[in-house]
Amino acid sequence: MHYSELEISVKFVNDTLKGAFINNIYRHKYGTLIKLYGSDIKGLFFSREKKAFFPVMDIAQYKREEIGNLEESFRKYINGRRITGAATAFEFGKAVIIFLGEIKLIIRLSNSFLPLIVENTEILWPANSFFPEKISVDLKYFQPLTDNPLKFSDIFLTNIKNSEENEILRLYNKEKANIEKNIALFKAELEKADIEGEICLNKASLLKMWLYSLDSSSRLKNVSLYNMDGVEVNINLNPAKTVLENMNHLFKLASKYKTGKLRAQDMLEKYESKLNILSIENISIKKDEPSELKRKELFIHKPYHVYITSWGSVFFVGKNASDNDELTFKISSPHDFWFHAKDYSGSHVILRRKKNEQLTERDVNVGCMLAVNYSKAKKGGEGEVWYSERKFIRKSKGMAHGAVLITRGKSRYVVFDQKIMDTLNKE
Repeated sequence: MHYSELEISVKFVNDTLKGAFINNIYRHKYGTLIKLYGSDIKGLFFSREKKAFFPVMDIAQYKREEIGNLEESFRKYINGRRITGAATAFEFGKAVIIFLGEIKLIIRLSNSFLPLIVENTEILWPANSFFPEKISVDLKYFQPLTDNPLKFSDIFLTNIKNSEENEILRLYNKEKANIEKNIALFKAELEKADIEGEICLNKASLLKMWLYSLDSSSRLKNVSLYNMDGVEVNINLNPAKTVLENMNHLFKLASKYKTGKLRAQDMLEKYESKLNILSIENISIKKDEPSELKRKELFIHKPYHVYITSWGSVFFVGKNASDNDELTFKISSPHDFWFHAKDYSGSHVILRRKKNEQLTERDVNVGCMLAVNYSKAKKGGEGEVWYSERKFIRKSKGMAHGAVLITRGKSRYVVFDQKIMDTLNKE
């Protein structure tokens, strides 16, 4: 949504929804729905992914999904509260504030930032968060698609529907093209196996027929023999092999072409069957699950988890020992920061950093907490964590997966705090 459209939505909430109660909070695959009571408007919807915020008349159009940490926290802190006003907060980017008595809900419309629940000057959720820094926003004016805030929901749903339909069509065309490509490939392979196999078999059979008249142990570059029709056939041989070895080799090649022909025929029938049953109506896309046509993505292993703090720092956490190696030595950059629980097996944790960007105290705290959380130190609830710039991490030949050498670094002893983990947005 443009800033102009957000202003329209926020003004409507401030003018119309004062006194409405928050009745419940639900998760939708593209955002969060705040259900209202005591108003003709049934809900407020916001999407950090799509950068949208608007009132909703028909909440049934927003299919409910299993709630996450964000929705659970909203239910804890703002369920049952009365809306007392709303305002834009463009000094924080595309952001809005919903006033709920002494509590404020600050929603920054970006995937990188969690909303904030604030009481006076204290941030209730996420724990250990900080107020966002004010920024200078160049508010370019774009004509809103409509001046009626109740139309934004329809526009949003239509755009989502069109986007999903376009994605389905793209995937359908991609799969169709892939199937047709394989059909052409196996047709060509079948034709080649048929022709080459027959040539090899004929040559081998001709050598076998005239073997009695040849010195089978001789090594020749070629021989000329007559076939059953009396036609002279020139056969090129490998002079490094005897005539007998050439004959056996040709028989083996003919057998391989025969096997290849059967395989090509089987694969051709398989892909022709796929093409016959391929239908755009049978394709469905879910946001969190790959569609049938995205099945190959199931086998693409992502070697790390991603965590994003409320202030925008990004952490990668290795999933296993071999993933640790890939994350540390192939994915991370020399100026990133590396964390690992000392004397315990566990995940490598990488904090993304720009060159010469300083490491902050809160980032060290989160990095250490992630390192403990993804190690056997978590069982004891505390542990020492090594951290260093990635350029000071080395690996010698023959070292086990995940094992490294630290040439320069620091350590910190931390007590595990689940509240810090709860503030992180896992993607």
